[in-house]
This record gives sequence, C-alpha cells and structure tokens, in this order.
Amino acid sequence: MRKIEDDPLPALERRVAYALAGTVREFIEKAVQTAPGRNASPACKKLVAKRVPPALIAKYDILDDYGLLIWDEAMTILDRILVYPFTVTYRRHLFSAPQDVRTAWQFHSHSLRVGEIYIVQDRTSALLKFLNVVMGDLGFSVIDQSRNFEQKFKKAFDWHLRERHRLTHAHERPSMTSRIIDFLGAKLAENSAESTEAIARLMIDIQPRLIQMREASGGGPMNTLEDFVAFHELSAQREARKMLSLFREALLGTINHSLEWPANR
Repeated sequence: MRKIEDDPLPALERRVAYALAGTVREFIEKAVQTAPGRNASPACKKLVAKRVPPALIAKYDILDDYGLLIWDEAMTILDRILVYPFTVTYRRHLFSAPQDVRTAWQFHSHSLRVGEIYIVQDRTSALLKFLNVVMGDLGFSVIDQSRNFEQKFKKAFDWHLRERHRLTHAHERPSMTSRIIDFLGAKLAENSAESTEAIARLMIDIQPRLIQMREASGGGPMNTLEDFVAFHELSAQREARKMLSLFREALLGTINHSLEWPANR
C-alpha cells in the first residue's frame, strides 16, 4: 500500500500546528501594535460573546488581545485534527477488554469518527468567519474563506458527512457500514445463525467497494483482515492530513500569508 509520506500533504506533527496557529497570532499582534487600543466593532464583540465567559467580555472591547483569542481557537481545532487518527486505533487497547466493552466500541467508534469530522468542519467555518471580522476591524481588506473552505471540505469528506446525517436522522436509510455494525450487538447473540448469515451476505456485497477503495489508495490487495485494518488506519491518517491542509489553506488565505509549509526537521 502506498505510504503516507508519498502524499503531498502535511505531517501530523505538533510543531506544524504550533507554527500555523503562531503565524496567525503573530500577524494579528503586529497589526494591533501599529495602533494599540483600537476599538472592536459591534459585529466583533457579538462573536466574542459566544467565545468567552461573560466576565471577560469587556476585556475584548479593544483588539489588543485578539491574537491570543484566535490562537486559542485555532489550536483547539488543530488538536482535534492531530488526534483524529486515534478514532480507529483505540480498539488496539481493548483486545483484553470484556466482550460487551468491545461490542460497545464497535457502535461508538463509527459515530465518533464521522462526528469528529463534522466538528472540525463546523468549528473551522466559525473561526474563519470570526477571523474575517477581526481582520476587517484591523483595517485589512480580506475575503471570507469560510464558504470556500466548506465547499472543499464537504467535497473531500462527502461520505463521512452524509454518514453522520444518516446516523443522526431516523428518516435516512442506513449505510452498508451501519448495517454491518448493527449486527454485532444483541442481534448477533440472540440470533447467531441468522445474523452470521446476514453478515456474510453483506461482506460479499461490500467486496467490490473494498476493491475500489484499494485501487483508489494506490495500494496492494486487501485479502486479509490485517490488510483491511492497515488500510482503515492509513485512511484515517490521510483524512487528518487532508483536514490539516484545508484548515491551513483557509486560515492563511484569510491573512494572505505564504502557503509554504515549515521545513522538515
């Protein structure tokens, strides 16, 4: 299977996150220093009120500390992106857990993965809108990157976002993945023979999709469970790196900053 390092995407490293959030913070703080004590606009204050405790709102009547506020929110999102691949590897630590715990994890892990992707999308869009208003208050003419980000993000993670919708709303027809997971709970214990047969039929149905996934990855065959697990984990790594790339592009695009990555060390 093709290695992650062969992809033109950023590494999932904390130094990359620090450099990205730090660049935006430094840009804002330098702009603030040119005219300390500048008042924040009503639109900016309204967005701040959603982000800080009531007792601290008055502190942000002026723009002096907005660099730190943006940095903090950016790092919160970046932290979620960095740990996203663990959504598929936590199971390694549950091999010795009771069967009920492992079964519960099968249910929870699926919704956790798609939920985390949605959180990154929604929080990033909100941050970009906030950053756009802050930049305007600082006197810069900028383009709101939130819509462009959402379009690219939804295109890149279309299946996951639709799957989250299917899991959340009962009017939606369950996906094949959800149907397989649904058979692993009490249904399997109560109707072992029937459930096993149903799972076998679903696995036959899903084989063409696995082949497509393999070909799309540019990797080798998935003939064993180990091959599938390796692909599953590699996919999560790539998804996190894609999220990081889209986040960075939109964030730095808002401040019209260079899009070069920090040199590898």
